[in-house]
Amino acid sequence: MDAFLVNKRVDLVDFDDLKLFMLEEDNLYCVAVPEKRKRQNLEAFQKMISANGPQPFPITPENISRATSARYGVFVVMHHLWSHGLDFDVLDVGSHIGDFGLKVGSVIRTFGKTSRVITFDPSEAGALVPYSIEINRLEGIVKHEMLAVSDMGGLVLFQYRPGHSEEGVITAENQNAAGLATVWLKRFRHLPARQRLAAYCHLAFSAIKRLMQSGKINTRYSLIAHGIDILEYLKCNQFETNLFIKIDIEGYDPRVIDRLLNLLPERNLFMIFEFTPIRFASLLEAACYLEKLSNNFYIFDLYYCPNPTRFTEIPQKNLEAFTAEVGARQQGYTDVFLLDRRSPACEELLKRLNSLVNEPDAQML
Repeated sequence: MDAFLVNKRVDLVDFDDLKLFMLEEDNLYCVAVPEKRKRQNLEAFQKMISANGPQPFPITPENISRATSARYGVFVVMHHLWSHGLDFDVLDVGSHIGDFGLKVGSVIRTFGKTSRVITFDPSEAGALVPYSIEINRLEGIVKHEMLAVSDMGGLVLFQYRPGHSEEGVITAENQNAAGLATVWLKRFRHLPARQRLAAYCHLAFSAIKRLMQSGKINTRYSLIAHGIDILEYLKCNQFETNLFIKIDIEGYDPRVIDRLLNLLPERNLFMIFEFTPIRFASLLEAACYLEKLSNNFYIFDLYYCPNPTRFTEIPQKNLEAFTAEVGARQQGYTDVFLLDRRSPACEELLKRLNSLVNEPDAQML
């Protein structure tokens, strides 16, 4: 038993073709999981798999050409790459409970491919992932690493808040509230008046929210985790393939992306990451970061991943307006997909992706 899971209430949750373990006393479990998906019968699920084998992913080689929903866009991309002879391995950096990594593992199994999936998360949510891999019979495809991925190796302090496992972050990136507010206020001075007002309102809303929660248990804990430079990990574990990467590490995303960009001369990269304009010095700097990426990638707004409501291409000329729009959203962030411009039959794939229909999420998380 992992020490993280001692004296914790764990539930088995339905994710359609998969069942995943989640902590009951956790924010996402409480606010994002419908009651009908909770409290699945572990014994019955294991008996069903023993008798019938794992369930296939809803999108199969036979029906993927008819898939029209934007929530399947990532898997449309994967199928296109496989169909044109481009193999890849998958990295899920900041995997939380492993919902993206295991879902991709299910797709790989359903399509009969040999791609590997590595999930990374040193948190208490990450401690559940190996058990979810086992009950879904994905051991031959998915492997979990209790590692904190960044742009350097060595030991790191990883800070987390009980009940909010999705907020785990390397401590070096986590400033105190007063210091963070001071930095943000300096940044806001350089914004146009309208954007500055919106930023002030967003900061005030965050402060009020913190005050309202001040009477609740808001303790933060630190754990010592092994940090790994992503390039060093790939080298040591002989990952020499093209890569499909999802990154969600609470503000560290650009550091890991910048390390991965060093691989572009030798392989294709496809990346999903959390884009939060307020984490940059200004909206202009955030837009410039996307502009830099657009030299090598087509950029898509997924809104949220792994089950996006949209799969919308953002032209280079619209990146600044897109950045401002994301910053004005209630949550202030989105998931962005980067499609390598050197992808085989890329025009065909762009046409297919742009035909996908935006729909409300069918699933949680």
